[in-house]
Amino acid sequence: MSAWSYLTKLSQLPHRGSASTAEAKAARLITHELNKLGLVVEHQYFRAPRKTLYHGPSTVILIYLAALFGLGIRHPFVAGLLMLLAAIPLVGELLGRPVNLNALPLPKYRSQNLIARLPDAVSASRVAGQTAAEVAATPPPAAESDIRKTPRPRVIITAHYDTQYCSWLFSPLFRPFIQPFFTSVYVVLALLPVGLIINALWPALPWVGEVMWLGSLYLALVVIGLLVGSISGGYINGANDNGSGTALAMALAQKAAVGELAALDISFVFTGSEETGTRGMMHFMSHFTSSMPEQTYFVNLDNLGAGIPRYLEGEGMLGYTPYHAELINLAKQVSKRMSGRVVAKHNLLLPTDGVIAARAGYPAITFIAMDEKGNIPHYHWFSDTLENIDRDLLQYMEDYLTAYLQALPEAVSAQASPTAAPAGG
Repeated sequence: MSAWSYLTKLSQLPHRGSASTAEAKAARLITHELNKLGLVVEHQYFRAPRKTLYHGPSTVILIYLAALFGLGIRHPFVAGLLMLLAAIPLVGELLGRPVNLNALPLPKYRSQNLIARLPDAVSASRVAGQTAAEVAATPPPAAESDIRKTPRPRVIITAHYDTQYCSWLFSPLFRPFIQPFFTSVYVVLALLPVGLIINALWPALPWVGEVMWLGSLYLALVVIGLLVGSISGGYINGANDNGSGTALAMALAQKAAVGELAALDISFVFTGSEETGTRGMMHFMSHFTSSMPEQTYFVNLDNLGAGIPRYLEGEGMLGYTPYHAELINLAKQVSKRMSGRVVAKHNLLLPTDGVIAARAGYPAITFIAMDEKGNIPHYHWFSDTLENIDRDLLQYMEDYLTAYLQALPEAVSAQASPTAAPAGG
């Protein structure tokens, strides 16, 4: 089936909310489709919060306010230290570190990753022209095929299949201000402990106390707004985010099953709870890093159903992580051969699954689509439905990614020790 066919099936589900029963239902659907192709699917379970974007910052802010008004007057240094400690999980979240908002006392629920691989004997079946499903029911041949004897690049295709919880934060009117809004919150959180210490050391500076009161009032309003959003919104259908990336990964799995990607040692990871802070990808990397070869290439697919398709050169809000030079150059070259439709974007502030692999030291790249202003169409809003998917773009990306993966072995063959440096030019 095509990516469009898979996306149609996924979009029939009302939503795939992170760590919800609906996410589990989507996992069963994806598993069923991959099993039909003959792929072996492993379910990797973990626990994750459901509304990190709302409850995580709110919890940190409440700790700040409790420290400020409970201890700030009599014990300012103790209060300042407590505030700094509370900020560590938030900073870790922004940097994609192991110590993140999971450290806070947030309710956690079961989520899961799906790790799909071709059967061990499928390489030999490609020589005979069999599909993965056919070879799964056939005893493996006695001798290895030439394909099995030839080292092949190890490639992992990743795509998250969960959907975001939508509220006033992502309304079309407020959407341009999301980044400035959270940036202002982080700035106030950084300044309050400093202001508290300054006020304790130099109490004769009245303006410091006034600024702190204003900052505290702002944070209190932010908490109210976030908590109202957490109970007044709902999960989106997520046809674009990230039904499109999931459907493309499933279409590529089908191509791998019939031998179109025979030159690759390829597998697929469909991550859960990406929308609550790339929880699924971090869990996958923490459990499989020791068993993966250093030269395992990650290709991440996210939001590829509307807009202008792009390959990211790097990601990061507090710290920039570049993607792999050879993978970027390959994306550029394949785009030139296919009408130049896929273009570069230097940075994406909010993290995708791909940057988790890059931060772990693996060669990685993310493909994502945005409009002319650099915004993701229908981003985390109720209009993210199948009706607003660009079917021609989805088919183009299926063809493009197939060509990209088929060209990857030759592109990386001359790189005995690839580095994660940004591409030049």
